[in-house]
Amino acid sequence: MRTLALLLSLAATTPARADIVRMRPFEAGNRSVGLQLGTARPSEPLFKQTVRAGAISNAQAMLYVWDWVAVGAEIGYLRFFKKNLTGQASLKGVPASTDLNSEAQALAALALVRVNFFERGTWTPYALGGAGMHRFEQTLNAAVSVGGQPATAAFTANSTGLAITAGAGVEVFLVRDASLSIEARFHQFRLDSKKFNNDAESLSIMLGVHFWWGRDW
Repeated sequence: MRTLALLLSLAATTPARADIVRMRPFEAGNRSVGLQLGTARPSEPLFKQTVRAGAISNAQAMLYVWDWVAVGAEIGYLRFFKKNLTGQASLKGVPASTDLNSEAQALAALALVRVNFFERGTWTPYALGGAGMHRFEQTLNAAVSVGGQPATAAFTANSTGLAITAGAGVEVFLVRDASLSIEARFHQFRLDSKKFNNDAESLSIMLGVHFWWGRDW
């Protein structure tokens, strides 16, 4: 009986695990900042012919205005790696070449709206979308003939314009004020038709780490 009484006493004075590891829920008043890293693949048919898959990085800040809806801002950088080409280039004014390679990069500043599928949970699937401005640059290096002699010429064009994004993912709290996300994202960069034959589009897969503060719960 004394042993049983001692065990009951210890149980009463020891906090439950749920009290020790108390996760933050997604709810109004919470704020977060995060970093996302991943791969970016060109998806627009003509753009896909001129560059290879590359990398993407995003810095993001969000504010939950309702328990299931957040607004925020994001700065993203995408780099598409060099690809060896034959045939027509994607930049206007570039002569045809049998020895050509191309690479591209984009910097975008976006406003975002996010909707969670689960309300006030410690994990949730979500969808988001947004728009903003971008600065896009593409460079082609071509083999040309100068005075009958082979030479290399670089052609660079850039564009500033509208950027559009949409995506979906899953985010889960790992500890009280930090979460991990995995996200699929689409980007479209509207390019100057006087310089480019097509817009640039990409599909990305990213992992993210986010840090939270805000509502006292």
